[in-house]
Amino acid sequence: DVASLARVKERNSSIIEGSYFIIYAGVSDFEILKNTTYYQEGDLGFVTNLIDEGNLVVTSWTFNDQTPLPLNQDIIAGVTQVYTDSEAVYVYTSSIPYYDINPNGTYLQNNNIEIRDARLFKKIPKVFEKAVDTLQEPTPANNVVGILRDGTYIHNWKSEERIIRGGVETINIVNNGDDFAIDNPPQLRIESPFNGAIGNITVNSSTTIASEANQTYTVNGFSTSGSGARFTVVRNASGSVQSVTVVDSLPGNNYTVGVSIIIDGSNVGGVTEDDDITLTVDDVWSGVQAEAEMVISGQVKEVYIKDGGSGYPTSTTAITVVKDPTDTVFSGDNFRDAVLRPVVVDGKITKVRILDPGTGYTKTPTVVVTPVINVDFRADIELQVGGPVSSITITNNGQNYRSNPSIEVIKGSGASGILNVDDGRITSASVVT
Repeated sequence: DVASLARVKERNSSIIEGSYFIIYAGVSDFEILKNTTYYQEGDLGFVTNLIDEGNLVVTSWTFNDQTPLPLNQDIIAGVTQVYTDSEAVYVYTSSIPYYDINPNGTYLQNNNIEIRDARLFKKIPKVFEKAVDTLQEPTPANNVVGILRDGTYIHNWKSEERIIRGGVETINIVNNGDDFAIDNPPQLRIESPFNGAIGNITVNSSTTIASEANQTYTVNGFSTSGSGARFTVVRNASGSVQSVTVVDSLPGNNYTVGVSIIIDGSNVGGVTEDDDITLTVDDVWSGVQAEAEMVISGQVKEVYIKDGGSGYPTSTTAITVVKDPTDTVFSGDNFRDAVLRPVVVDGKITKVRILDPGTGYTKTPTVVVTPVINVDFRADIELQVGGPVSSITITNNGQNYRSNPSIEVIKGSGASGILNVDDGRITSASVVT
């Protein structure tokens, strides 16, 4: 895909975008854990049946042996020469494919891409053995690891720089906090992804400034809609603008297709307004908001006696905390029942001691008082259950985040707690959320 060419060749300390074509061996949405490959520099794999050793007839390469030789952008396409000896096959290629590499006849010119003959010479061993794990060696980033049948090189896409273009995969808890109410949990506010970010641009006008040859600038642009985008401007050896690209992590927001962007010429080596660079936004893209929920591992924090009831026996009255049958988040070693002990005076429950607050409640449990007495005389007891954040569940990963988003914890709406009342007066209060 010519529209997604990477900057692949370095000449005279300048990167020439699209100077020859490559294929990256990689996938999206991955993280490099180890910069090591089984394939060592100069190796492709086990090579057989490529050449008939008797008359050197190529049987597997897309070999350019027509007369006259087919050209692509005035360069000989495909594999033009193949040599062999007892140990290896040697392939010479321009790394220019046969298919059209200049859509609409204007793409390369509009994007200041210069196509050159790579003049690559690839050695491929006829016998290859994969390196064992203990003998693996690091492969430099953006290095050749293979070649296609038409001579296009395959590069690895290994780099210490982590490129993020996807959804939110994990959220790490730095501090679990405490005393969050399970019926009023905190909310996570995840930073929004880009909206109306710049995808591709076209350079409409620029000037050549010889004194600024081989210079690279990172600058802002000004437009009637949108803001925040940054651009990398590269001048070639003659001082002409070779390319203008959007900084991957700063594509801006709220841009619209067709809007013009002006880069101040003074920021790219110019001295007058005539040196301004004008761009047009060709397309924009937007991300999808990620969403997540916080899971609280609740404990019994407070017991509120709304009505102590009457007629309860002093020594045999018990309180049992019954877990909601639909509360299945925590179980086994991650859950423990709360244990309460009532204090009964003259048949009335006057106090409840928390012997064990339990752990692992995510829904408010039920309080059962025994013995069960007439409904008109029963005690009415409520629990306040809260605790630390145990985990975070991502309910929507979102899309097109280009950097790790910031996250803000918003506590539940409204405060809740326990008031202790004695003879009509509030004697103490405790806030749970």
